Amino acid sequence: MRRFVVSLSVVVVLLVGVIATLGRGATAQEATPDTTAMMAMATHPIVGAWRFVNEPGTPEENVSYGIFHADGTYTEAHPYGGPGIGAWTPTGERTADLTIIFQNISEDPNVFEPGVVTVWQAFEVDETGTTLTATGSVEVATPDGAVVFAGEANSLGTRVKAEPVPVMGTPMAGTPTS
Repeated sequence: MRRFVVSLSVVVVLLVGVIATLGRGATAQEATPDTTAMMAMATHPIVGAWRFVNEPGTPEENVSYGIFHADGTYTEAHPYGGPGIGAWTPTGERTADLTIIFQNISEDPNVFEPGVVTVWQAFEVDETGTTLTATGSVEVATPDGAVVFAGEANSLGTRVKAEPVPVMGTPMAGTPTS
């Protein structure tokens, strides 16, 4: 009889463990973001590294580099704002919206002036997937929240592609090989 009670206890403990594990699995699945939306972001033509000409055709024209990550995050290196962090979302097959924030409001790339530069842009990637255009707006605020500038934020982008390593020149005559 004692063996039966011990065996029954072991079976009950195992069943409780299995039920608890299954219950947690269902909760984890419910918390998982929509797989279709995640796949759409991962295959969106905007994902990747880009070289931007910001404010093309104006005296303020400058170059920055940005990366649209497949999870909807964005990072950018800008000559004035420094590093920028943002988020993007697809709005169509080749279009997306972006919000990005920089923490340097100085117009001098050698000076750090605290504040917040917020940029909102709508992007469209061309059919080849190698160039894009962006239109939007920018707002510059001091640390106390006072807006000191608001205007347009337009950019032209070119995809940064991996290229083969260039072959360096041939060694000079008489250069030892070993």
